[in-house]
Amino acid sequence: MPTIFVAFGVTGDLMRQKILPELFSLHSRAVLPENFQIIGVSRRDWSNHDVQTYVRNVLVQKNVSGDIDGYVTRFTFVQGDVYEPAVFEKLAAAIGEHETLLYFALSPELYKGTFAYLVASPLAQKAKQLRLIIEKPFGTSGTEAKLLNNTLHTIFSEDQLYRVDHYLGKDSLTNTPPIETSGLQKIVVSFLQKEGVEQRPAFYEATGALLDVGQNHMMEMFALALDASNRAAVVADLHALTAEEVASHTTRSQWSGYRAINGVAANSLVETYFKIETSWRSIPTTFEGGKYMQEEKKEIAFHYADHTHTITIENNKGEHEHERLILACLRGEHERFMSKEEIEAQWRFIDPITHVWTTSVQPLKNY
Repeated sequence: MPTIFVAFGVTGDLMRQKILPELFSLHSRAVLPENFQIIGVSRRDWSNHDVQTYVRNVLVQKNVSGDIDGYVTRFTFVQGDVYEPAVFEKLAAAIGEHETLLYFALSPELYKGTFAYLVASPLAQKAKQLRLIIEKPFGTSGTEAKLLNNTLHTIFSEDQLYRVDHYLGKDSLTNTPPIETSGLQKIVVSFLQKEGVEQRPAFYEATGALLDVGQNHMMEMFALALDASNRAAVVADLHALTAEEVASHTTRSQWSGYRAINGVAANSLVETYFKIETSWRSIPTTFEGGKYMQEEKKEIAFHYADHTHTITIENNKGEHEHERLILACLRGEHERFMSKEEIEAQWRFIDPITHVWTTSVQPLKNY
């Protein structure tokens, strides 16, 4: 079991909001390996004391209680940019012969370069003692996802790669009996949020609504409900829209106040809302997601002739999603992570849509 956790992007929003507090929960429950150490990686010119102070402040802001002193002493710091080979040289020296988990919580456009430097670095000589957790979205297209996989597979086996979608750790999805498809007339997958993107405009500018929640969370919601044991096959059976169908069966819109957000381009063409009408095994299927909505709705509705069965997606009441996923990775359990085949199936559905959208055939509406 890995005894070192390397946190790339330790000062990023995901680490601050989710990973650092949930690692603290694992620490508080005494389920982390003995002598488990956490190495924070950032471009900031910090010392070990600086990263420990930062982590302490994160926990204080989260209003948690417990052994904060013991937790922060697990942290050390390595300064560097993931596009500089030196950072991987420092990490290779820092981890020594220990089994290590590399956690990548980076913007999607950084993965290509980061992985290329990683496989060419001194860490490659330690490949057998490494596991990689990679946050979504995995690539920005099917072509890039394959490139990322091919790059990583030059030194890592598939069972060393853990591609994250934290919806695979949600009780409301993973504890649900499979849906009866006989008599099913329509499926509607909704991911509507009242919240905006003010806390992470740079990420959203590089991603947009479809890649933020459509290519991953909504695909997982859909697949888990229909056949959790064969998610890739479920997604593969979605009808991939033709260019003509994309024009007539999809909508992309931008919230009217989006471009006024600090960090957003004045002429941004990023969508904050989308709707896709397609079919799954000839059953009409709709995906709808967006920010700045008038209602909060994360659910899958299965419509039959005489009733509708709805699965509402909720936050876990016990162990949080990332806690569960980190523990699963430490134990070498792959069921809660996306496989190479699942990623490829998702992109086969999404790619035709983004191709039309990015060639400006599909107008960007406002709401």
